[in-house]
Amino acid sequence: MSTISAKRNNKHYFDKRLGPSKEDLRIQYQQCIENYRLFDRHVWQVPSVTILIGSAIVGVAFGPLKDDLIASTILLLFGIMMSFSMFIAVKKYRFFQYYAIERMRKIEKELLLEPLPLITGKNGMKPRNCIERQRAGDWLSFTVLLVFISLIGLLLLNIMRFMVTLN
Repeated sequence: MSTISAKRNNKHYFDKRLGPSKEDLRIQYQQCIENYRLFDRHVWQVPSVTILIGSAIVGVAFGPLKDDLIASTILLLFGIMMSFSMFIAVKKYRFFQYYAIERMRKIEKELLLEPLPLITGKNGMKPRNCIERQRAGDWLSFTVLLVFISLIGLLLLNIMRFMVTLN
């Protein structure tokens, strides 16, 4: 047995000249799939939670706290920070999803596998109509951005209400 084949049989040894083994690539591929699914769950859950929390903040700020302009302003500021943080999170999850897809495509080529249909358009399935061309993750991140902008608008409304009460 040659030194190279002996090293190849050692699971913990990686030789750049030989490249990763097929088993290593399969493990990486499985990890990419798991990561993609995890990020996909987050992309779908974060907007729902953001809408829920944003709605609750608006309900409290313009319900029980409508006469206490300082408290409702602070609450709206909290909502703005939270929704912007959630927007960044969704964008990062999408970024890591695309990275996982790119890595999976490289492994699929290396292992001569048929590509999994994970996205539409470039590097994915060919869409049949306008609706299928849309990417749900992009629309979900837009929804979180809309919550953020709405909360800013409501904060400005609250500040104007505060200015009117001072006069």
